[in-house]
Formats: sequence, C-alpha cells, structure tokens
Amino acid sequence: METGQNKIMEALQIAIRMEIDGKEYYLKVSQESSSELGKKLLQSLATEEDTHRQKFEEIYDAIQTAMDIENKTCDFYKSQAEKANYDAETDFYDTLATEEREHHLILLDYLRISQRPGRLVCQQRTSLSGWWLNKHRNSGGKRYAGD
Repeated sequence: METGQNKIMEALQIAIRMEIDGKEYYLKVSQESSSELGKKLLQSLATEEDTHRQKFEEIYDAIQTAMDIENKTCDFYKSQAEKANYDAETDFYDTLATEEREHHLILLDYLRISQRPGRLVCQQRTSLSGWWLNKHRNSGGKRYAGD
C-alpha cells in the first residue's frame, strides 16, 4: 500500500508544481498582452491557478499528516497485540489495528478521489470504515460528495 500512497502523493506534488507553472505562465503572457481584456482574463486564470495550488497543498499536508498518524497508531496496536497475554486481548488490539489500517485506506481513497473526481470508485470496505463510506455516499448515482 505504501507504493500506492507514494504514487498518489508524488502525483499531488506534480499537480502543485503544474499549478505554480501555470500561474507563472499566465502572469507572464498577461504582461505581454496588448489587449486589456486579455490581460484581465490571463490574470484571472493566474489567480485561479494559485487557488488550485493552495487547495492541493492543504490536501497534501492534511492527508499526509493523517496517514502518518493512522500508521503510527496501527503499529502501536500491533505491538500491543504481540505483547498480549490473553487471546481476547490479542483480538482486541488486532481489531483496533485493522480499524486504523482501514482509516489509512479511506484517506488513500480520498486522495485518489480528489485527483480524479467521478472516475474512481472505491472498493467497499467491510468494517466501520465501510459504514462511513456507505453513509457518506450521495444519491443520484454519485458515490461521494465531490463527484
């Protein structure tokens, strides 16, 4: 799963770079434009590119932090399961670790959705996170709020 996460995070970094490049380009050609309407249009596009960049950066930072937290929590529960003295205790920590892993997968799915809204359908999960995904689907054929 780490490979998938790395690919998505790298794609998000590329998207951020493309938005920066787009903004710089629009500002440059707006200065070269002889049309006042053209200048305003190009400057408006530069502003939109900057807004996109900010959104991508916010998503990147928030999701990266959240996935790190989920991974650390999962590792903690796994280590507790290994130290457990009773089967019920082991089962308890294994269940918690599984749930934390599911949270990580939900975040990974969110990254995929944010990059390709409407084109990616997440695999339905069979735990609490599956309940969350089902609960947050929209009606009318849409699977998620951003589709």
